Amino acid sequence: MTSNRSRKGLDNAFATIRTALIEAALQKAGNRGSSMQELVAATGLSRSQVDRALRKLGKQSRVEKNGDRYRIRG
Repeated sequence: MTSNRSRKGLDNAFATIRTALIEAALQKAGNRGSSMQELVAATGLSRSQVDRALRKLGKQSRVEKNGDRYRIRG
């Protein structure tokens, strides 16, 4: 059985991996960026997982949204 502390550590590790997957997909997309659907298809993550990762990247000012597309800032 996993302790709550271990579970929280695993959840954080997987969240970090999901965020890195989204960032890599956006880097690959270049200036055109990607839509939510394209990110789901490119990463194999669920829409809610992609949304959480994008919000995290947005709070860190690493991703910007233009219309329905997301891209790496800079």
